[in-house]
Amino acid sequence: METQCSIRIFTEDECHKCVYGVVPKTIATLNSYSEKDQFLFLSRVGHEVTTVCKYHEKKFLFKFSHLFSRMCCDPLQQHKKGITKGLREITVGHLSKERNIDNISLIPGKSLCSNCYTKIFGKQKQEFTTEDPDDTEFYEPSEVFEKIDSACTILGLSPPNKIRKLSSAKRYTALKKKLDMVSNTIRKNLELSFDQDICTPSTSDEASSVNSEYEDLIKKLKEKCKVSDKETKVKILSLLPNSWNREKVSKEFNVSERLVRLAKEVTKEQGILPDLSKKKGKIIDSETITTVNLFYEDDEYSRLMPGKKDCITVKENGIRIQKQKRLILCNLNELFLEFKNKYPYLKIGRSKFCELRPKWCVLAGGSGTHCVCVCLYHQNIKLMIEGANLKVDYKDLLGIIVCDINNYKCMISDCDLCPGKEALSNLFLEPDDGDIMPDNITFKQWISSERIELVTLIKPRDEFFELFAQKIITLKKHHYVSKIQTRFLKEKKQNLTKEEIIVLADFSENYTFIVQDEAQGHHWVNRQATIHPFVYYLQKDGKLKSQCFCVISDTLEHNTATVHCFQQHLVNHIKRNHQHIKKVIYFSDGASGQYKNKKKFTNLCHHKTDFDLEAEWHFFASCHGKNACDGVGGTTKREVTKASLQRPYTNQILTPAEMFEFCQEHLKGIIFTYIKDEEIIQHHNNKLLDRFENSVAITGTRSFHCFVPVSESNLKCFITSQATEFGIHSTVKAVQITLHIRDSIACVYDGQWWLAEVNDISDINKDVLVTFYHPAGPRTAFKKREKDQTWVPMNNVLRKLSALELTTTTGRTHNIPPKLSEEISKLLNEYKSR
Repeated sequence: METQCSIRIFTEDECHKCVYGVVPKTIATLNSYSEKDQFLFLSRVGHEVTTVCKYHEKKFLFKFSHLFSRMCCDPLQQHKKGITKGLREITVGHLSKERNIDNISLIPGKSLCSNCYTKIFGKQKQEFTTEDPDDTEFYEPSEVFEKIDSACTILGLSPPNKIRKLSSAKRYTALKKKLDMVSNTIRKNLELSFDQDICTPSTSDEASSVNSEYEDLIKKLKEKCKVSDKETKVKILSLLPNSWNREKVSKEFNVSERLVRLAKEVTKEQGILPDLSKKKGKIIDSETITTVNLFYEDDEYSRLMPGKKDCITVKENGIRIQKQKRLILCNLNELFLEFKNKYPYLKIGRSKFCELRPKWCVLAGGSGTHCVCVCLYHQNIKLMIEGANLKVDYKDLLGIIVCDINNYKCMISDCDLCPGKEALSNLFLEPDDGDIMPDNITFKQWISSERIELVTLIKPRDEFFELFAQKIITLKKHHYVSKIQTRFLKEKKQNLTKEEIIVLADFSENYTFIVQDEAQGHHWVNRQATIHPFVYYLQKDGKLKSQCFCVISDTLEHNTATVHCFQQHLVNHIKRNHQHIKKVIYFSDGASGQYKNKKKFTNLCHHKTDFDLEAEWHFFASCHGKNACDGVGGTTKREVTKASLQRPYTNQILTPAEMFEFCQEHLKGIIFTYIKDEEIIQHHNNKLLDRFENSVAITGTRSFHCFVPVSESNLKCFITSQATEFGIHSTVKAVQITLHIRDSIACVYDGQWWLAEVNDISDINKDVLVTFYHPAGPRTAFKKREKDQTWVPMNNVLRKLSALELTTTTGRTHNIPPKLSEEISKLLNEYKSR
């Protein structure tokens, strides 16, 4: 038995390729195949075949038609360019069929265009002869032509020499015309010779004209029928005379008798030019269409693209408007399955769902959809799945290692019943498709060192599995948080009360000013403006309304002080225009430089003091903070860029102040405000500097995604916005109180605050012996009770009081300022919150 594939020797095509899937590296003899398959190998390879590998078996038996039937094989060598329409595949049966042209090679699996097929297999017109062939005289063509030429000369007509030089298509018309001229001349001469009208000239001419026009019409219909689709052919056949039978129509127009039968049936029902279009299905109601459109624009499945060029012009109510594009975050098949899971009661098919996709909801891969700032956790897992050639999705893998992908305890690794990473081993040890994984796996990863880089790694299968399992476990919590935070925002919008307002915040990329027809050196002038959009939502007249608020500034510092200054302008705007609002619910990404840091948490604790409004702050999961603010920033930069390019000589937009003036005048749908860098610096120095100096970082900040103030120094910290468990963390440095005997203090006893005097200190037990002033606070006047003494833990001491703060004039009644009383009450609230 031969060990080498004979097809490779002839075609020089390597064996055992994995183009059509992984194939065994075995070779079979030709005799092991059926007679039909042997014939196909010999005809398609064009050479003697004795042995075949599995790759060439797939190529020449199963994939041959797919590879070589997309274009006419042109056996007559008459095409100047490839023909791809109206093709018929050559079958084994065609090889035994009668042909009009011999000595041509036809290969089963390739295709013929309709023209080549007709010339090779079409029926030829029969030549009609007289009943008695012995009575027919035969002449040479040249002799016949001389006689015709002589006849034309006798009749006074032009000789037919020029007709011989015409093409076959034009020759037919010229011969018909010459025949009519000869016929009319002979008729006129006979009438003159015998002085009798043979027929009325007008009637003869009219009949001849009608006959010629009829033939011309039939000819044009035949030409049109050759290049038409099925529906148009039926319409053409419906115009033919009823006297033509099925066989005649089929022969004249070179169509199947089945098509002629269909044309006659439809014509009988609908008349000429029947409509073969499919019947309209069930009409989808407007409510379903609206639901589909809203689903496409849901932030969970698509996101606004931030670029100034990421827009599309559409018509709404007859008016052309620009819409910011939204990038769909998965393919349409996955999106349709999500839609059916969410709305199982809506009856809509996959094709109609895809057809209803709004034009501004675009798929990845199109122009301008280059995705950046993608999630590192999700992307690395996808790269590892692709590198290992696993036929699963990362969501399927998460479902394997946990009991319930929507359960909080399962997804934060707090469930003892979850299968864990051991359940993943089956993917590597016992793959479903039977393919054995290689010993070394090559894959790509985004690696963070001094900068983020995409690198190629090669690891043994065991090490790859350990790394893969570790990353899946890490992704588990991150994936859950990303979905929960997005879902919480959506549900919060739906259940928003009249006294609450949702605010989305995000810095847009700085805008760099451009000038039309700029000088060469201006390219290096990198003048920029900071753009910070806010989008807020509130209930109005029973409906959820939104408003865009955008800050433009000449500062280039994107820090907590800048955000707080911008926030102050936003809240003042809200209080002026929506006086019923009592609580602000913020959402933003987790950028540590602007939003998620100790300074920001300190500001959040003072939100009630600063703005007289309650607040809470929610963060999206890392790398999942895309929201409507991106669209506001993109729209602003796009319109300013367009205006700048339209002003080459005057009114150029070169500064943040000029940009603000333009936006305020032309972009009416967005509220703009301009804040100078000097105002931000002054705001920081006067209001925030001392506050920031005493702020302290919260341990585990990155793991928390919801922060709710309980006092001016403490926050409730939740892992997700829907979590019920929380921890209370302080945002200010703990003050170390050094006590001495006879010091005056404020302390906590039995849930109330008291003024007291220190009589003794126990360093061992960490407590102090005190004498209380009566009564308990809050109040400003007290009397000392010498007999009311007790030991109080040092942790219960709220603060020390100086001699200037606790005063007496009579020696019996002691007084403190009202502000001090309020301060101690706040300290008590903070103590209780701990």
